[in-house]
Amino acid sequence: MISEVPNSPDAVVGLTSLRDRVLPLISLRTCLGVAREEANDSNRVVVLQIPDRDGAVRRFGVIVDRAREVLRISNEFIEDVPDGIKRHGSDEIECICKLDSGKRLISVLSAREIFCGLNLKEEDEALAASTIDVNTEETEEDDMRGAGDEHLSDDEQLVVFKLAQENFGISIHSVQEIIRLPESFVVVPNAGAEVEGLINLRGMVMPVIDMRRYFNLASCERSERQRIIVLNVQGMLTGYIVDSVTEVLTVTASELTAPPTLNSEAARYVQNVAKTHGGKRMVLVLDSGAFDVVDPDELAAAAEEVAAS
Repeated sequence: MISEVPNSPDAVVGLTSLRDRVLPLISLRTCLGVAREEANDSNRVVVLQIPDRDGAVRRFGVIVDRAREVLRISNEFIEDVPDGIKRHGSDEIECICKLDSGKRLISVLSAREIFCGLNLKEEDEALAASTIDVNTEETEEDDMRGAGDEHLSDDEQLVVFKLAQENFGISIHSVQEIIRLPESFVVVPNAGAEVEGLINLRGMVMPVIDMRRYFNLASCERSERQRIIVLNVQGMLTGYIVDSVTEVLTVTASELTAPPTLNSEAARYVQNVAKTHGGKRMVLVLDSGAFDVVDPDELAAAAEEVAAS
């Protein structure tokens, strides 16, 4: 539910409640001078927490058209913004990421430059009032514990994906990046049935696992919605094909419960169950540390032998 704020800046869509806190909702389209469109099911809210120029921490919900991928990019692929692109006195674009040998460019926005200049007096007052209401039920000891960055203590961020219409989540700290499926894979003979093949990820050979086969689920046709989630499994990067990646979900400790009694194989992978939306939605939280390690060097050597023969 969104509550409109009278006389608010054009970029402010309204206020909403996030775990008993009031959160201003900002239109990224308006901030960047792009015409607004009607809301649809693809829209997502990205929650940002930014220290402003006065040192105060501000929390925003930024409405974007859609969230496609989560990427971790090394410094070697990051370049400065060309002087000709920057407008005078403006630094909305922080840097440029060049991927796929320069065929794909991603503009990295500066949240501080875009959002901290907004005049949110009405919204800040509403946020302050909400904070007072919530804290009246907390003890002095609770207040001292929460004096720092409150969201770091209990919140867990999960990358949520679908497999056979079921929702699964995995800690965002285990996810290196999320990429599209390549046009083809290097097939590895005599590899496990779950191994789809090898791909070249920016000069590194990486094995890719079909997660449906890995979990003994029925196979499906390839589609544009499928993604490869790149995980760091016991120090090795491995890609896992999933039906789709839906969101980055933040859950609190109170929303995480131990899984019910499962067979030994299922219990090995399911770490917790996240119950959101008042228990109406459940996400099985997987433990990436339980995944089997696939040695990419051994697979690459097998593929080279076949190619040589």
